Amino acid sequence: MRWLSPTAPARLQRPRPRAARPGGAFAGRSIVALHGFGGQGKTSLAAQAAEWFTRTHLFERAAFLSFETGASLEFVLDTLGNALVADNFQIYPGDKIAAIAQSLREKPALVVFDNFESALPGGNAPMADLQALLAAAAQWFPPLNTDHRSLITGSALLITTRNPNIPHPAFTPGTNCLHKELEGLARSDALELAASILEAHSLPRPARLPLERLLDFLKGHPLSLELALPQLRHYSAEKLVEQYQAILPEIKAGDAKERNESLEVSLRFSLDRLGDAAKTLLTRLAVFESGAMENVLLAVTEIPETDWQALKPQLTSTALIRVEEIPGVIVPFIHFHPTLAPYLKAINDNSILDNSTAESRTLAPGASAGVFPWIRNPTPPNIFFSTKGIPSSCARMRSANLRSYAIRVTPPNA
Repeated sequence: MRWLSPTAPARLQRPRPRAARPGGAFAGRSIVALHGFGGQGKTSLAAQAAEWFTRTHLFERAAFLSFETGASLEFVLDTLGNALVADNFQIYPGDKIAAIAQSLREKPALVVFDNFESALPGGNAPMADLQALLAAAAQWFPPLNTDHRSLITGSALLITTRNPNIPHPAFTPGTNCLHKELEGLARSDALELAASILEAHSLPRPARLPLERLLDFLKGHPLSLELALPQLRHYSAEKLVEQYQAILPEIKAGDAKERNESLEVSLRFSLDRLGDAAKTLLTRLAVFESGAMENVLLAVTEIPETDWQALKPQLTSTALIRVEEIPGVIVPFIHFHPTLAPYLKAINDNSILDNSTAESRTLAPGASAGVFPWIRNPTPPNIFFSTKGIPSSCARMRSANLRSYAIRVTPPNA
C-alpha cells in the first residue's frame, strides 16, 4: 500500500464535517467526487477514509495521488503502476492502462485523486491530456457488477476537488458516480473547534448563546471560524455578527454563493481591520500560493522590512498568517490562510489595489516553497508516498486544512 495518512495538529484537532460518510457514498458506486471550498478538510477526510477502509478490509490496499502542483498522464500511470502493479513501472513494456486495470480487478483498491481541481480547465495546473486520463479512469473504475448495493465489491476512486465539474460522462452524477459536497460542521463540533481556537489564542469563551449565534452565522465553516474567533479579542460575539451582517447584505443570491458567504464576510472583515496602506502592501502576497520563507517573501514582494514587521503581528493575531519556526533554519516559514492568496489575486486581477509591479513578481505554481520547494511543497511530483521507513522528523504540516505529509527529503534533481 502506498499512500499517506494526513493527521491533524494536536493544537487544533478539527472535527469531521457533518454528513461526511464516504463509506456509504460508495455503496453500489465506484466513483465518488468529494467537493467543497478549499481548506474544509477534504484531503484529511479522504486519507482517514482510506486508512479506515483498508484497516476494515473493504479494500485490500490504497493509493494516494495529488494533482495540486500538476501532473501528466505519464506521471499518473507510472505512479499508480508503481503503487499497484510493480516497482519500476516506468519501464513496463506493455499497455500500462490495461495493466493497472487488470490489477484493480484482481485486487480491490481505493485510489484517491486529491486536489483534482488543479488538473481541470481553469485550474492552476490544467492537464493537457486530461481527457486521456479520465478515459483511463473510467476504464479502471467501471460500474460495479453487484446486486448488493450495501457492499463494496471492486476497486473505487475517491476524488477531492473544489470544482466538481469534471468533463467526462463517467464523472457526472449518476448510478456509478456520486458528487458529495462537504458541508460545515455540526453545532456540537463547531463548538468544540471554537474552544480549541479560543484556547490557542488565549481568549476566554463567550456566553454560549451569543457564541452559537456567531457559529450559526458562519455556517460551521472551519476556515470562517479560524478567521472570526480571534476577532473576539476586540469585539463581542453579538457585535461581530452585527459587523458581518453589515458587510455583504446582498450576498444571498443563489445557494452556491450563500454556502461561501460566511468565509468571504469573515475574510473581508479581517482585511478591512488592517487599513488601506496595509492592504495595499498585502496584495503583493498574491504571487505566492500558500506561503513562503520570510526572506523570499520580502525579496519578491519588495515589502520594506520595517513595514512587514509592523504588519506581521496584525496578520498573525487575525489568523491571516501563521509563522512557523523551522529547526535549523534561521528564517521562519510564513503560512497563509488558504483563502488569503486567492482573494488577493482576485483583487489584483480586478486592479482594485496595488498591482504596479505584479508582472515582475509572478511565480510559477510551487514557488511558494521559497528556497526549499521540495520540502515545503506537500505534493512534489517526483515523490512516492509510503508510510514505511520515513522518520517522523521529515513530516511537514499544513494546518489550515489539517494535512501533513511525510516525504523523502530529496531535491528534485538529485
